[in-house]
Amino acid sequence: MGCCSSSPVDQDFLTTSQDNYDTATIPLPVSYYNKSRPFKRSSLMWTSDTPMTVTDLEQKRLTYWESAPTYGGRIEIWQALQVAFSETDVIMARSILEAANVILPTGNPCEGCFDGNDYNVPIYCIVPPANLCMLDTPSEEFCLQDDKYNISDSMKSIYSNTQSDNLVPAPDCSLSPFDICIRLSTEKDIKLTISSQHETVGSLRSRIYESNDSGIAHDTHILRLIYLGRILRDNLDINLATRPQS
Repeated sequence: MGCCSSSPVDQDFLTTSQDNYDTATIPLPVSYYNKSRPFKRSSLMWTSDTPMTVTDLEQKRLTYWESAPTYGGRIEIWQALQVAFSETDVIMARSILEAANVILPTGNPCEGCFDGNDYNVPIYCIVPPANLCMLDTPSEEFCLQDDKYNISDSMKSIYSNTQSDNLVPAPDCSLSPFDICIRLSTEKDIKLTISSQHETVGSLRSRIYESNDSGIAHDTHILRLIYLGRILRDNLDINLATRPQS
């Protein structure tokens, strides 16, 4: 004798919207339903830390999809996921996922997409944020692409706001010496001795210029000091500059 098992088919998956199709969708194989749940967007919601424009969102998504294959998995599956989740018609998106044999155990792509490999897709690639700005005014970051914000002007602005034109004299460090290591953007490390009590960002910048190991000069190079992602101002005490922000 033999036996068989059955499980209810998700009617939401089989039902098509009359706004999208005039005919019923052909049911997919039962074996597919046993492994995967239908893709849904209705329960997904998120809010950006700062309001985003449509251009900001599209650029954020593009950046992710371009780098996604480096996370592992097959390139063709990443391409299928991008096409599916960019599709406004959810029925079409489901068909693309089924054709690529992509399994969504819960129906929520953010909780896992599988084909033997695990594909993690962030929610911003699935649905827009609740605070999306429909008035699409490009931010400074994307004005770079429109030639509205010149890179050289940007560098001049950062330079003028963080540095003075004149070098700041380095204080005597013989009484309170402190050894540090500075890494240049060329990945070259420079070891310096500074004052642990009277050093500023400006005087440290002067020491770097004066160091024979740096290979840079004030006349030929713009030097900005960055610590934990922050551009440091010349008048800032070095102890305050390296103190974690609360």
